[in-house]
Amino acid sequence: MSTRRTSYPLPQQMRGLSLIELIVVLCIVGILALVAQPVWTQQVHKSRRTDALSSLAQVQLAQERWRSLNPSYSAELGAQGLGLGTSSAHGHYTLTLELIEGGYRVSANAQGAQAKDRPCQIIRLEVQHAHTRYLAQDEQGRDSAASCWPQ
Repeated sequence: MSTRRTSYPLPQQMRGLSLIELIVVLCIVGILALVAQPVWTQQVHKSRRTDALSSLAQVQLAQERWRSLNPSYSAELGAQGLGLGTSSAHGHYTLTLELIEGGYRVSANAQGAQAKDRPCQIIRLEVQHAHTRYLAQDEQGRDSAASCWPQ
C-alpha cells in the first residue's frame, strides 16, 4: 500500500497589506469618523431633550393636581409645593418655576454636556389663563420652539 501525497500549489508570493494600503485605509476611516461625529452628537442632544420635555410635563401634571386642591398654582417645585426636584430625571436640565398672571412658567435650562445643545438652551412650558404655550430659546436668546418641541 503506497501513500500518495497530494500537494496543493502555493502562491508564488504570499501577500499582506503594504504600509501605503494601511495608511489609505486609516485615512478613509478617519474621514468617515470626522463626518459622522457631529451628526451623532446632534442626535444625542436631541434624544436628551426628552428629559426636559418629560420633566416639564411632570410639573404641568403636578400643577394641575395642586390647583384642584388650592385656589392658585404653586410657586414652589420642592417639598413645600409640588414635591418635585429642581433637576430633570436624568440631570441634563435644571428646572425653575415662576408664577405669572393667570398661570405659571416652568423652564428647563440645559446643564452639563447638554449645555452644548445650542438650539435648545432653554425649553419652557407656559400656562396662562388655561392656554398652554410651548417655548424655547437658543444660546443667543432667539425663539427655537419649532426645533425643540416635537411637532
